[in-house]
Amino acid sequence: DEGTEVTLLLPAVSRAEAARYYPDGSRSENQLPLLPEGMRILVVDDDAAVGRLTAGMLEGAGHRPMTTTDPEVALQLLASGGHFDLVISDVIMPHGMSGIDLAREVRRHRDGLPVLLVTGYVGDSHSAVQEFPVLPKPFTALELTIAIRTLLQRRAPILQSTT
Repeated sequence: DEGTEVTLLLPAVSRAEAARYYPDGSRSENQLPLLPEGMRILVVDDDAAVGRLTAGMLEGAGHRPMTTTDPEVALQLLASGGHFDLVISDVIMPHGMSGIDLAREVRRHRDGLPVLLVTGYVGDSHSAVQEFPVLPKPFTALELTIAIRTLLQRRAPILQSTT
């Protein structure tokens, strides 16, 4: 009657869906799912180190991330005409504006801009699950890439590489 109880919640994925991500059946993190390269992604996380880590994963996948620790700065960047293909925001933020608030503002002012929320506190993201996709922290580069691909596929088909 001693020890640790571990509960794993894994997303259900059909074999057909998994085959789209890994056409040759491999499960190597070195073979990330296809995404359009060079996407400009705004990363908003109050923990600068976590923001840099996420940005590094995105750079490794061929994207151009910009990071900020402040959701108000993120809104200013978006309002000033900054071109971004995607916003990734932490849910829990200090000083009043949460990632959910930021996502709602993005939707209000730039409706076509996809938003992916990330959080280390899954219980706190319950209301966001209905409105915006949520990726639990910590995540790997593969999990981040799959979450982005899934989000973009909901909005429009991904262009497949011709090479």
